[in-house]
Parts: sequence; structure tokens; C-alpha cells
Amino acid sequence: MPDLLTADGLAIYFSHKAGASNTQDLTVATRSSTGAAFGPAVDIAELDTDTGIEQTPGISADGSELYYVIQPTTGTRIVRSHRGPTRFEPAVPVDDIAAASANANDGDPQPLHDNLTIVFDSDRGGTGKLDLFIACE
Repeated sequence: MPDLLTADGLAIYFSHKAGASNTQDLTVATRSSTGAAFGPAVDIAELDTDTGIEQTPGISADGSELYYVIQPTTGTRIVRSHRGPTRFEPAVPVDDIAAASANANDGDPQPLHDNLTIVFDSDRGGTGKLDLFIACE
């Protein structure tokens, strides 16, 4: 589970195992300056899914888009949620990735600084191993 520090260093996003179950939730901890300690981690409740699996977040350079992985009935899917003024909006599948990965396990989405490109890993290559992929808008 990679931790993800925002570009300004004031927030860190990560996933954690929730209680005794096998669910994972997205969490954020913030601080007032890069020299300050992080405050307590807080679950991002509005992004909690029915499946209980939200993991491996990646945040855009401007902090407006959070990419992460959900686990539906088959495989894993990368979704994106836009950060509104007070909270994250409901997540939507990243269309270019979702269309090509019906039975694949996609993960670890990391948007690049151009906010147009995302790097992720997937087993969609058919080798049974993870490879790196790039998707561009």
C-alpha cells in the first residue's frame, strides 16, 4: 500500500485495513506546513464503496483528482474522484482504462504532473505478471 504525499507536502493519502474485516478504506492526514507533524488520519467516508475495497490512491499534481482502485466482483478497477470545494465527488471509472480491462487487475494509479497521463500496473498482458501501462487523455 503506497502512501502518497501531495505535491505541496501538506496531505498524505493512503489506504488501510478497516477493523477486523478484509475491507480497506482511503484515508487522509493533513498538516499546516511541511515542518509540522501530520494530524490524525481521517477516513474519506464519501468514497467508501459497497465492496469495502478502496486502495492505492494517487493524487493529481494540483490536488483536484484522486485516482484509486476499487474491487468489484471480478478484477480491480481504477476510478477517479474530483475534489469539490468541501469533499470528493462520487468516483467514476477511468474510461480509457476500464474499456480495455474487463477481466484484468489494474492497480497503483499514479497521475503525472501534466494531469493528462496516468501510469498504472496491470496483469492485462496475459503473462500472469504485472506490467506497467500508460493512459493519456
